[in-house]
Amino acid sequence: MHFSTLVKVDDFSMLEEKMDMYSSNPYNYDNMEFVDETEDIKYAYETKKTTGIKLPSGKLIAKEELWKTKFVLKDDLIYEKVGKDKKQIRTAKAKAITIIPDMPVKDIFKTYRSYATHCFGSTYNEEHKAFGYYDNPDAMWDWYVVGGRFSKRILVKNTVTDVLESRDDDFKKYSPKGYKWVDGARKRDIEWGMMNKLHAKDVFRLYSVCSKIYLTGKVPEEKQFWSIDYKNKCIKDFDKVIYEETDTADMFCKRHGVYRESLKYIQCWNYVDEDWQEEYLDNYDWTKFVSKSIENIPDDACLVMVDCHM
Repeated sequence: MHFSTLVKVDDFSMLEEKMDMYSSNPYNYDNMEFVDETEDIKYAYETKKTTGIKLPSGKLIAKEELWKTKFVLKDDLIYEKVGKDKKQIRTAKAKAITIIPDMPVKDIFKTYRSYATHCFGSTYNEEHKAFGYYDNPDAMWDWYVVGGRFSKRILVKNTVTDVLESRDDDFKKYSPKGYKWVDGARKRDIEWGMMNKLHAKDVFRLYSVCSKIYLTGKVPEEKQFWSIDYKNKCIKDFDKVIYEETDTADMFCKRHGVYRESLKYIQCWNYVDEDWQEEYLDNYDWTKFVSKSIENIPDDACLVMVDCHM
């Protein structure tokens, strides 16, 4: 899933370091913590049951280890993978294998360490003298790209050069005369007033489109994820309600981030300054939170729109 994330950094060169703090696979190991699985493994070893597989050689393994052999378990029968195409056949060897259901793992593995290595999928860490793995407890993304599908969110005058240019050239032709859409800029250079004006214009246009769709019952082909829910009297984009039958223009605008008061509005799901903040409030409170956060940062601070995936 993709999330629009607005990131504040002191300089564009610091973006990678800031984002690494929330990576599921950070390059800085200071952001990692060791997760000790030893007790979980011991408990599973003492209590868990599995399907035992007795091979023709007499060796006993768990079904979780069968992938290491040339045999497969399917529909409670054992098949052998034969030939270059690995065709699954009920050979004599396959038929000679015994399936033992509900077998305690203790009857297959002599120690919990053997179980951890061969079946639980855990490795022993010499430094911690325990089974486990390293993990970033603050992880919020597994990969990201600047702008991405969330370009066209930051507007500056086209004379400003200290920016992260948008990689999507299509957005350049939609820029107002004298301005350009970028993926990152200094706070002082961002045209908040023009951005609010353009956003309000887009929302009013969207209100007109939604009203017409709801009345006619016809969803345009380009709105492939939209649907009319007459039972709940609304229009949805995926599962998110974007229009309600009772909406006035003012109600619709508030739902989509257009307010009478002057706010520094940038559409984003996450905001990152000293900490990672998520849109857990309703639209108005979230917009106020982000706007106030931006007001409190220095004018020369950088704001970057990032497309995060997790």
